[in-house]
Formats: sequence, C-alpha cells, structure tokens
Amino acid sequence: MVPFTPATINVVGAVYNLSSFLYQHGGTVGRYLQLAGGPNRKAYRNRSFVIRTDGSVDSHEAVNSYWGHAFKQLRG
Repeated sequence: MVPFTPATINVVGAVYNLSSFLYQHGGTVGRYLQLAGGPNRKAYRNRSFVIRTDGSVDSHEAVNSYWGHAFKQLRG
C-alpha cells in the first residue's frame, strides 16, 4: 500500500487569511506565511511551529539560531 501524499499546505492560527495552499516544490514556511497575509498583531511569532505529514514537529524556538531566521527558510 502506498501512503497518500498531501498536495496542500494548511496555514492556521493567528494569521490574516487562514487557508490551504497548493504545495509548491521548494516552497518555504516564510512563503506560505506570506500567502496567508502574515502573522496578525495577536500572533506569538516565537511560538510558531510546523507539523509535518509524518507527525514530526519543527518549532520556531528549536530551529532558529541566534544569528538567523532559519524557521522561515524551512521547506514545506
């Protein structure tokens, strides 16, 4: 049995436009956040996270380094 591969990315939470977007090869977290209108003023930006199809989680705190913005560069 071949598992189903989702073709969409869901952006939910404190963003201006909660929505689902078609998966784009090479798309980044930053790009999908931009498509959703970005975080709204009630968003806790340092508490953002990505839940992947395999169940693993990448959090903003765990991924970002002191010198960069690695979270927004994560690939979808």
